[in-house]
Amino acid sequence: MAGFAVIGLADAYISSLGIFLDTFELIRRQVTQLYRTREPVAMQSQVHLLSPAGRTVRMAGGRSLKADGGLDNPVQYDLVYLPGFLVGDAAALDARLAGEAALCRWLVRQHAGGARIAASGAAVFLLAEAGLLEDGSVAVGKALVPWFRRRYPRITVDRRAAVVEHQRVVSAVGLAADAQLLARLTELVTTPELGGWLRDVTSLDPAADERLADDPLTANAQRWLEERFAQDVRISDLASAMSVSQQTLLRHFQRHLKQTPQEYVRHTRIRSAQEMLLRTSRNIGQIATLVGYNDIPSFRKVFRELTGSSPSQYRARAGGPPESPPTRA
Repeated sequence: MAGFAVIGLADAYISSLGIFLDTFELIRRQVTQLYRTREPVAMQSQVHLLSPAGRTVRMAGGRSLKADGGLDNPVQYDLVYLPGFLVGDAAALDARLAGEAALCRWLVRQHAGGARIAASGAAVFLLAEAGLLEDGSVAVGKALVPWFRRRYPRITVDRRAAVVEHQRVVSAVGLAADAQLLARLTELVTTPELGGWLRDVTSLDPAADERLADDPLTANAQRWLEERFAQDVRISDLASAMSVSQQTLLRHFQRHLKQTPQEYVRHTRIRSAQEMLLRTSRNIGQIATLVGYNDIPSFRKVFRELTGSSPSQYRARAGGPPESPPTRA
């Protein structure tokens, strides 16, 4: 797959579109920082700003943004995001949706090809119009609920949640939930660790991350390890960073996670490797190095222990891209 696409819809809110671009710029920089001690690396997945006609996008308020291209190419994306857009009255919304048939067909093809489709605010109407919410539920902003129920009476509106997932389709109520939506999308299309990191830097409630222990010391240690898992991490360094003894640290990990910090690092490394196998063409040796292993046999052994298969078998079963050949000296 070719990466991530954000659709430049007419009258889209600058903040709703911009948060997608800004989020993946933050992630790109964090990926470079995370693996800096191993070898120069950049995130292979790219972000593309597309518009239905391939032309400049006119945003809400009249500002313009140049698109990278249109929908007339055969590229299959990992993630497609529809930002919230300005809505007039119900009649204007009906008229707009009537003119979005080509976009809806494109969304259906992307979803059928394996993409996650996400939308915020009024853009959730496009999910329903494309038939991507059949027998499912959706997050809809309070002001839009009556209009949505009128057009799509068979789709359940979840009034309890700001972000709702249904069969690789993710919806959010609008601008107030966009940061939460992007954090969840980051977890889904990169790694849970990057999603957790994004929650930290955007000051989202860390309690929303179910992987973190309830114990503050253990949760802080998890975060510290996730930011350094590709490095040669020592328990003494972690204990010093947490201002506790090594014995206290080990006791907290066993009590709240039922594993040691070393085991936590191993699992984090292998989760990161799994995402690379699924989403990049990097060869096994490159991936082993990037996630913290100095020799490939050790990486293969740990990978098989934790996943039950070899890295190559995992990539083949998961439908990852073909492996690039090893770099020759």
